[in-house]
Amino acid sequence: MLRFGNHDSPVPLETLGDLLLDQTGWNYGDSEGAKQLAARAYLVASYQCDEPARSKYREKAISALSMQVGHDIDQVEAELRGELADAAALQEQVAADEVAWIAQGVDVDEAFAKKYRKLFEVPIRLGNRIHGGVHWLLWAMLILLAIVILCVYQDRRRAKPQ
Repeated sequence: MLRFGNHDSPVPLETLGDLLLDQTGWNYGDSEGAKQLAARAYLVASYQCDEPARSKYREKAISALSMQVGHDIDQVEAELRGELADAAALQEQVAADEVAWIAQGVDVDEAFAKKYRKLFEVPIRLGNRIHGGVHWLLWAMLILLAIVILCVYQDRRRAKPQ
């Protein structure tokens, strides 16, 4: 839904946040990271809404961070704004690379994979061992990054005069 539907809709963002918080029976061992990602999903959802929905999403973000020492909503939101800026810059770089690859007649999918694959190859520490591959939490972060990139793209597209 986020990738092919209305990516900036608060409903899928809220659902993502709710799923990250609902770890009953899961044994992934990173509930702090999941709570931080959930808070970010709720905050991004709040940016798409007017009152009173905006306040309700912000309350959910604050609640997601409750009982986390050293993590308050202001700190997380400041980090999120930086992450949104980084995502916008990455989206611009990818778009510029794709235009250049097309002009050069290069296989865009292959060039993208070659240049950006390392962004997605993260070793995961489970206990005392490091495993390759991508953890479910990383996937959630990647989905959130994709949402942010798509939101920035749509906002810029809407802002351009026709």
